[in-house]
Amino acid sequence: MIVSIRNVTRFSPLLALLLLLGCENAADPQNQSTQSGTKPNVLLVTLDTTRADRLGCYGHTSAQTPTLDALAAEGTRFEQALCHVPLTLPSHATLLVSAHPPTTGLHVNAAGRLPTTLPTLAEQFKQRDYRTAAFVAAWVLDGAFGLDRGFDHYDDSVGDADAQERPADAVVDAALSWLNANPDGPFFAWVHFFDPHFPYEPPQEHAVGDPYDGEIAFVDAQLARLLAAIEARGERDGTLVVIVGDHGEAFDEHGEVEHGVFLYDTTLRVPLIFAGAGVPQPGLVCPDAVGIVDVAPTIVELLGMERPDAWQGRSLLPALHGGKLEPRPIYAESDYPLTAFGWSPLRALILENWKYIAAPRPELYDRLADPLEEQDSTDTHPDIAKRLADELAAFTAALPVGNPDDAITGSDISQRLSSLGYLGGAGGAATTQPDPNRRDPKDMTHVVRDGRRAQLLIGAGRFAEVVQLVEPLVAASPESDELHGLLGRAYLKLGRMKPAETALRNSLRTVPTLSQNLLYLGDALYGQQRVADALAAYQDALAALPDYALAHNRLGAVYLRRSQWSLAETHLRRCVELNSDSPNALVNYAGVLLRTQRVDKAIAQLRQALTVDPKYAPAHQTLCRTLLDQRRFAEAEPALRAASAALPDDLRLKSQLAQVLIAGPSAPPTAVQEALALAQACVQAESQRIQYHEVLAMCYVAAGDRGQAAEVIRRALRLAQQQGDQSAVQRLSTRLRSYESGF
Repeated sequence: MIVSIRNVTRFSPLLALLLLLGCENAADPQNQSTQSGTKPNVLLVTLDTTRADRLGCYGHTSAQTPTLDALAAEGTRFEQALCHVPLTLPSHATLLVSAHPPTTGLHVNAAGRLPTTLPTLAEQFKQRDYRTAAFVAAWVLDGAFGLDRGFDHYDDSVGDADAQERPADAVVDAALSWLNANPDGPFFAWVHFFDPHFPYEPPQEHAVGDPYDGEIAFVDAQLARLLAAIEARGERDGTLVVIVGDHGEAFDEHGEVEHGVFLYDTTLRVPLIFAGAGVPQPGLVCPDAVGIVDVAPTIVELLGMERPDAWQGRSLLPALHGGKLEPRPIYAESDYPLTAFGWSPLRALILENWKYIAAPRPELYDRLADPLEEQDSTDTHPDIAKRLADELAAFTAALPVGNPDDAITGSDISQRLSSLGYLGGAGGAATTQPDPNRRDPKDMTHVVRDGRRAQLLIGAGRFAEVVQLVEPLVAASPESDELHGLLGRAYLKLGRMKPAETALRNSLRTVPTLSQNLLYLGDALYGQQRVADALAAYQDALAALPDYALAHNRLGAVYLRRSQWSLAETHLRRCVELNSDSPNALVNYAGVLLRTQRVDKAIAQLRQALTVDPKYAPAHQTLCRTLLDQRRFAEAEPALRAASAALPDDLRLKSQLAQVLIAGPSAPPTAVQEALALAQACVQAESQRIQYHEVLAMCYVAAGDRGQAAEVIRRALRLAQQQGDQSAVQRLSTRLRSYESGF
């Protein structure tokens, strides 16, 4: 039963600390399933970006979630489970170490590595001889961020080099492969599904109705496949299954789209289900508010294991027996408004039916009477608002504060976050309190929405629209460095180098080490012929991220143009070492090899580039030109044919192939006819290009028709005279005399 806070004794700071340490509701180990002597398997499934109210078992009538619904009927469903931060990495960190974000030090995505001082759930199982494995679906949970600790096998592969996520079927494939290869002994497996995250693009068989629901339906179907495989192994009854969301998703409620900024239930309320081995009763529903910080303590107590002293959550085991949980404050936070936009962060405390949100303009909601949180009650219940503000201050004061370790990601963070739909947010200072001197995020919803639109437009290459959209946003929120970064990128693509420089410098005010923006700044400076300044910006990008392949590539290319061969080779070779799948890097490296007379090695690099991307034009063009320059005609012909097939609109390649076909003293008639056809096509397509006329004349000579060759040269000579190309006039006049004289 949910009661009013007016009937609850005020929480003191000491009581808050005791609650953090999880001192209440200890359960008797004699009641646990492990007393049989067998160790149950544990399958922890996290549903990324999944709202509780979009599952059938939570009342969504259009849901296609039979697997999740069956698990809820089999075990215990928590009606009011809440996450503590609406972002993937910090939320999963809290889940796996039972510590709130101020203690993990992870407040936003990709901004650090989980401290090694915090004991993980996986480590508890590893210490008890469990096989441990994790299968995550998005780069934002990469092992570089420290959640891999305690896992024998941490599968964070998301596919090719440009992918930042993988679909549910690929995740299940990986999990089943591991299960089949490791058949003996109990396991603890964490399986993460990312599909409900934007963009909502379910597979065709689930693309009915709302696409977000379709993504959840696809996840449900893949979970069914995973459970069926465990059943086929004869282990389903001996497996505890825990389903939990990391955060929800907003669909324009309170002006928010997606998640990350606000602390309303649209993004805090998540599914939480315990089912299977050790769960005492089927079909229970717990109405009490709980946090996902409580999941790990519940799992270990359910299995009769000791919990680490450092864990801050409490066991929910009484609820699994049908009992009531004692009221306890639930903490939530969002630093994303600060780190992404320079606005005030948000903090919240949920206690019983009340939610208090600390902001420049605080908010108070009665979650029982106003589940959509549409009626701010701060004016009508100022005493409750004050009481919860004090409780929030006491709660946060009692939390141990942690500092994350550095995360070595080996790639640019901003670009990866952008590909996952996040508008910045990896950098910037975090704080523990809302700041009245900064903007209130609820006044800036249009900036978040239009900034996200601009990000999508950049991805679509619609840069003029980005400028039109973002310039007013920058005027409305000049402190938002990320907006300046978007604007700078758009200016850069439009060739507006000076405004691009200004915008990109503004994007680096708070975090001057954002390597991607430093790289773009270098591009803007180079576009203004400020080569020394550009080199300095590229070096700064490399200092911020020493293994930043693009920065090595940019530096190498500039040094190559400046004929600084040794420096060019150093950077271009390193770029290839870091990213051997980049055809651009391979071609640039081939360039410095050619200029230092290492032709065979250069040709090998060019062929490798074409293995990576068979349609990469610079690789085809450079390879063909190199083979022709070396008079390696036997190799040049197949190279030119492959290039012409890959790049059918490149007339230069057709013209070069025509020259190769007639090379030598006695070209076969079929080769001569093919060369004539190619040369004629080039002249017809681009009749003003003198060189194509010259090649056509050469083909006529090879065919034995010097008269026609002379006529072609006369036309070319007239073009050269019209174009004022004296060098061509002299060359063509000499050739015409030769043809006319019969030599």
